[in-house]
Amino acid sequence: GYSASPAMAAGAETSGGADANSEKRSSIIAVPGPLAPFSTTRTYRNIVLSNGLKVVLVSDKMAPRSSVALSIDGAGQFAEPDDIPGLAHLMEHIVLSSTRGRGRSSVLERKARRLWKSNSNNNNNYDGGIIDESGDGEEAFEDWLIENDGDSNAFTAPGFVCFHFNGPHEMLPEGLERFSTLLTLDEIETTVAQKPYVVPREIGRVADELDRTSDASRAFYFLKHNVNPEHPMSRFSAGSKETLQTIPAEEGIDVGSALLNFFREHYLAERATLVVVGRENLSTLDRWISPFSNVMAQKVSNTGSAERSFPDSMIGRLGASDSMTQSIILRSNDDYQFDENCQTLCIEWPLSLVYGTPDLGTRQASTQNTITATAVGFLLTQIISRRGPGSLCFFLEKFGWAQKGGSKGVPRITFPVDVSGFQVLRMEIGLTLDGFANRSAVVSAVFEGIRKVIEKPLQLDLIKQYLAAGLLHGYLFAP
Repeated sequence: GYSASPAMAAGAETSGGADANSEKRSSIIAVPGPLAPFSTTRTYRNIVLSNGLKVVLVSDKMAPRSSVALSIDGAGQFAEPDDIPGLAHLMEHIVLSSTRGRGRSSVLERKARRLWKSNSNNNNNYDGGIIDESGDGEEAFEDWLIENDGDSNAFTAPGFVCFHFNGPHEMLPEGLERFSTLLTLDEIETTVAQKPYVVPREIGRVADELDRTSDASRAFYFLKHNVNPEHPMSRFSAGSKETLQTIPAEEGIDVGSALLNFFREHYLAERATLVVVGRENLSTLDRWISPFSNVMAQKVSNTGSAERSFPDSMIGRLGASDSMTQSIILRSNDDYQFDENCQTLCIEWPLSLVYGTPDLGTRQASTQNTITATAVGFLLTQIISRRGPGSLCFFLEKFGWAQKGGSKGVPRITFPVDVSGFQVLRMEIGLTLDGFANRSAVVSAVFEGIRKVIEKPLQLDLIKQYLAAGLLHGYLFAP
């Protein structure tokens, strides 16, 4: 199967072509893209709405459910003000807390339906959707989704925020209309300014999501702790009652005003990408996304071509940027992935790749292919994860430092942070206890393998194989 973030999906090929009526409408412009995924019967259409919002329509007759995702670049954790850590996360919650919608039912009716569903599932602690505490009879988007067998969620990453929902095919047109109303400036202003219970409630929900105990969370916060305090990566961007309520109140900061400013400055249509997957034809999906021409802030970004610069991330609590430090994090026995016979060696490098920002002033989607950190990481994985003689995996297995025949000894590359101008490349290798005791030699072997690749370029045939594999996974590289 093929999966991609909304930003990656925006490069999909238009195999369906815009119809004549669509081309005549001033609200959109059909734009051909450079690449369509392999092994798919889907058809695609790329368009740009009049407000600059990029849209990828996907018609899939075999899709079991319709799904929608919207990502907004530049509205993530790194964009929030220094004095209100967690504001971007709170903004995500505020957007989904809107109660505007069609077909409003009474609060008692919705509560009765939720009770019926919770009893049918033998779950008395059911907490589906958002309860409208105002008593005005408006229906929350998430409540409506639940009542129609749908589901939604969202997440705030360092560089962007993403909202997504799915449900039965018949709910897609109304779902798109309701979803679009959540993203209007008028609705956000109404939610923040006229419903005083919403912001404190969502701050509580943000605090409830904090993960203080998992090994992955502990490792991530340990990484943040060791970053330069002047770098946005070092902030506590998850947010808590202390950072979003207590401290702002003590310092006289109006969090509601900060939310409105954040929405106006960073929830920009021209930086957003909407992806819609449904079984209907492209022309029908095209009509259904028309409400999105009026969503989000309509201001034109002045920072489209000016990349944000970051301070040196590694000049921080552990010393200079050219030093390599070692830390050991004790894993919890409660971790379901815990294996006493296997230890994970993790090596992390800060990167500073700058991604080109397309000029959307012409209302045309860019066909420029940006080489991202994840694409580079995919190729590095292909190169360094070989198993044959002379490979790192072969070396580790030979000395009994990695389990033979398994996948844990194969280097795995991920990017816990991937923002234009700053990335963290993480390489993880599963080692035996003997391998972990000799981890210094393993680290030396990793750097030796990297050095050989740099000093002795790969054969052209091998490079073609790696590029072909990348293409199959949705990555497009230079010819």
